Amino acid sequence: MVQAIIVAAGKGSRLYPLTDNIPKVMIPIGRQDKPMAHMIIEQCMEHGIKDFLFCLNNETGKQVQNYFGDGSRFGINVDYSFSKEPQGTAGEVKLAYKRKKVKLPSLIYYGDTLCKTNLTALMAIYSDVTVVVNDQVRMPYGFIQDDYGKAIRIIEKPTIKEIVPDKDFGVGAIMSIYYVKNDLFYLLFCQKGRDISGDVLPDMMMNGYNVSVYHDLSPFVDVGNWKNYSEAKDW
Repeated sequence: MVQAIIVAAGKGSRLYPLTDNIPKVMIPIGRQDKPMAHMIIEQCMEHGIKDFLFCLNNETGKQVQNYFGDGSRFGINVDYSFSKEPQGTAGEVKLAYKRKKVKLPSLIYYGDTLCKTNLTALMAIYSDVTVVVNDQVRMPYGFIQDDYGKAIRIIEKPTIKEIVPDKDFGVGAIMSIYYVKNDLFYLLFCQKGRDISGDVLPDMMMNGYNVSVYHDLSPFVDVGNWKNYSEAKDW
């Protein structure tokens, strides 16, 4: 049985004052004004996941626990890992692992990401770790292409695919969803102060572990600032 680990220990400072009193993961989203965590859980449940672990901070995390409890009223199992101080994304899951709360295989899902990813297809990939990426992400600024200093093309706020359309290799923005099947991910590579995509995955790749990529073309939004939060209201 797959366990979904929802990492939501951050302060949500880019959404102040909305997050002054509630954690970002509990912000009401969409037409039904459901907490974002509730929508993430529903997305996971659509793909058969019923076991959840929240990584939260002591200051506001109890609100999540008060809402979900043990998960029984939603027909799921919910556990919690609280941190007293910032641990970094890898540090939060390592802390939960040391407390023997992590189960494998596990789906690490950042608590400010909303998506319609086919999690069933993702979890069918055999790899030590699989990261979800999307090449339809639109850049917030314009690009100019030149040929030895002469401008030949301007692309205003392009998608990643439009910037590198004809490459033989795939490319995409990391969506902060990771499917982990090898417990060495937690045991050896996750540590306090480390970032999963910035530190853990490069180290695993350098040491010969199989890090796979799942290309997702479905909509997603990183609810990390006011602009994206406004877009998520229609989710």
